[in-house]
Amino acid sequence: MSINSVKNAIYQMPILLMASIFIPFWHLQRLVLRNKKIWLMGAWYGNKYSDNCRSLFEYINNCEREILPIWLSRSVTDINYIRSLGFKAYHIWSFWGVYYSLRAGIVIYSSTKDDINKYFINGAVFINLWHAAPFKKVEQSITCNSEYALKLKIYKIFFPWLYPYGVKHTIILSRFFSSKIQIDFGLKEEEVFISGFPRNDNLFSEVPSEIVEEIKSTFPSSRIIMYMPTFRDYDNSYNYFLKFNFNKFQKYLEKTNSIFLFKRHYASKIDCDFSNNDRIIDYDTFSSNQELYLHIKEMDVLITDYSSIFYDFLLLDKPILLTPFDLDQYINFGRELHYSYEEIVPGPICKNWDEVLDNLNLLSQGELAYQENIKKFKKLYHKYQDNKSSKRVFSEIYNRYLN
Repeated sequence: MSINSVKNAIYQMPILLMASIFIPFWHLQRLVLRNKKIWLMGAWYGNKYSDNCRSLFEYINNCEREILPIWLSRSVTDINYIRSLGFKAYHIWSFWGVYYSLRAGIVIYSSTKDDINKYFINGAVFINLWHAAPFKKVEQSITCNSEYALKLKIYKIFFPWLYPYGVKHTIILSRFFSSKIQIDFGLKEEEVFISGFPRNDNLFSEVPSEIVEEIKSTFPSSRIIMYMPTFRDYDNSYNYFLKFNFNKFQKYLEKTNSIFLFKRHYASKIDCDFSNNDRIIDYDTFSSNQELYLHIKEMDVLITDYSSIFYDFLLLDKPILLTPFDLDQYINFGRELHYSYEEIVPGPICKNWDEVLDNLNLLSQGELAYQENIKKFKKLYHKYQDNKSSKRVFSEIYNRYLN
């Protein structure tokens, strides 16, 4: 055993000691009568009101009054906003947060059990809507060392509330992804709902984006290019703008009346200073309570690398540029992919920022052919191309557990 392993073991001893005290309370929860008409929901470690869970939560509140949906959060701001909509939301560790954790028959989240209160959900049905279609490997598909594998076994047997897996269902866009998502979550084929993502319902909405309206009040009739890269496991401060010629891009943006909108991943820690380039904007400088996809639907071009956002963006029939500049490094030191990159993306694939700019120029001149690829991949990746995914997910859960 390495020195680091010994240090980790010593560090975790107090945590496991405290956890052992909780064991009887975990098992006593089985005596609590759970109500399958109470659905406990949360997202992104309790820090964000967003994603598939938010869209499903709002659909249930607006359309399915037989169910009582409860949102748990660590954010007082989000709790107050949700309550302003007339919906029920509580802090994860509040009295009512714990009460509904003990009473809910269905628990739904989109990242991990830390999205809600994982300590008081024994006996409920766990459903992970996740936040991406299979592209890079996640959850149980990730190769782990023997030390972590042993840790998981200990959690599963002795401290099940700390065990990160064990969901009953997840969702996916089409049958194309079914086998991969089964491996990721350790599920059988019939436990995966081919329903589409609830958040994608927003791509068909007529509600205007507050952020786009704000941008266009400063830059009228501008075209918005959205850059949404994913994080790097091997470096969460990874510099996405390495060898990015800001002056060159600024001139292109001015010439074509375009905006370059950078949206960092939740796990990315990169600091950006765009103060010298007024048309290159950090998404996080805007304040809006709207779901992210209400903004994405009004983007004119998407640029991304290994993020599965491109699957969703296909529904808009708009151009996508791919930027896997560090592909070998990403696979070898970060995250393996489920598929061969070149075979699964619609393209074009750019090797550097100069090629990105070349393709943007072609696009501005009407010389970038992308429509056929978009059409082909959209058909492959999306069984449904409508705004009814929330309804389908709800129906799947309801019919299995309440009918």
